[in-house]
Amino acid sequence: MPPRVLACLLFATMALAACSTHTAPRSDRMCNELARFANSATRPQARQVMLTTRWRPFEKGCAHGGYAPGARLCRWLLASASTERPEANVQRVMSCFAGAEAYAGQPALRAEYLAGKLVAHEALGVRENVDIAVEYEIGIADRPSMLKLTIAESTLE
Repeated sequence: MPPRVLACLLFATMALAACSTHTAPRSDRMCNELARFANSATRPQARQVMLTTRWRPFEKGCAHGGYAPGARLCRWLLASASTERPEANVQRVMSCFAGAEAYAGQPALRAEYLAGKLVAHEALGVRENVDIAVEYEIGIADRPSMLKLTIAESTLE
């Protein structure tokens, strides 16, 4: 094979490999449960669930304000969310939004403290015009770790 053709093939292979490193949203049960909750959004009422966890002493709670789809998500979170690694819960939620994982750190990292709030306008399995606000605090003073998910129909048309 001529060197010029080999060089073109090598370049094309490297370019395709670089494109494949873009992180697309992944599908896991967290994304399915989040989508079910988000798809229940109606205008103008915003709804939220708030998961709180503490490793020592062990605590795990979830508030849903009496909203049935929120109660369902809370039941799932209480059974499935990590108490000892609350950053993993944030990472799992962020994995449902393309490119958002960087805001919560990489799975191989353990956060000593972390806080933030993001609003996603698109998420895996969520219908159009639904926004999901993700607010989190991990390792802040002596407070329990917190993951708050707020859904609302978008006012943008």
